[in-house]
Amino acid sequence: MPAFDYYLVIDFEASGHVRDSKEWEIVEFPIVVVDAQRLQVQTCEFHRYVKPTRNPQLSEFCITNCGISQHDVDQASTIDVVVREAIDWVSSLNLGGRFAVATCGDYDLKTALQAEAHRKQFSLPDWLQCWVNIKVPFARLFGGATGMKGMLSRLKLNLDGRHHRGIDDARKCTAVTDHQTRLSASDHTQARRSRENTKVPTVRIDEPWLSWLISGAKTHEGRVFRGMWAKLAKGDQLIAYSEKYAHVDLTVVDLLRFADFDSAFASLGKRLVPEGATTPAEALELYRKWNTAETVRQSGGVVAVEVKVGDVHVKQASR
Repeated sequence: MPAFDYYLVIDFEASGHVRDSKEWEIVEFPIVVVDAQRLQVQTCEFHRYVKPTRNPQLSEFCITNCGISQHDVDQASTIDVVVREAIDWVSSLNLGGRFAVATCGDYDLKTALQAEAHRKQFSLPDWLQCWVNIKVPFARLFGGATGMKGMLSRLKLNLDGRHHRGIDDARKCTAVTDHQTRLSASDHTQARRSRENTKVPTVRIDEPWLSWLISGAKTHEGRVFRGMWAKLAKGDQLIAYSEKYAHVDLTVVDLLRFADFDSAFASLGKRLVPEGATTPAEALELYRKWNTAETVRQSGGVVAVEVKVGDVHVKQASR
């Protein structure tokens, strides 16, 4: 069973007006839908050009590389309007609670859309603030990370359309997502069967930490070395839940021991706390607040558990 019923595949294109990519403005906003249960790419698509407002003139690189004209964006709506149209369009599809955004990399939702929302003061729904980076499950399936062209080549798929054109890249990303779902379906079935007669520990992981694990932005869960966390071994299964997710299957890939959380953060960095999600200093203060230095010392330190994400079940009320 796939982690979600539907994947909304998004691939933005940005203005590229200045060197710092955080300052770029989104100029193309496509969404292509994959029905992960039926293993079908849906015919319905959302596609809008976006009018940049801080730097209205497109860079020559954007025009040449993406095939977007100045006229396309001059006639378009601004990003806040396009986001609202995208939200309404997704709502009209009546997908229920089990859908997720899929992207080729973390830039689209982690950097580009977050920066636009912050600069231009508009809000985003939960589903536009967490995502599945298709490079992560691809690397798990094939043993190495690569870009869009590399994934298509490995799956023996054609590089159709124009590379770096948002809607064409979203369609290519959709093809990769669809094939990954097909390839991993048997693995999910086998994992469920092996757990049928096994009591699996259940653990709460608060948001947004669990969403970061699901998206691949964070790979390790840090805990005081006590109780269940002191008994884990490689290959063990866990069931995680949060205020957003009812049930997330996790498999322990590796365990790393540290004297304290300071050592864990110094060693693992954004694998323990995603860069841009919160600062390591802020996260470290939270860990210190939850667990005193004496508690950590008496427990024998902390453990950072690297996990692989399996089936994901979103709470039905979460949209």
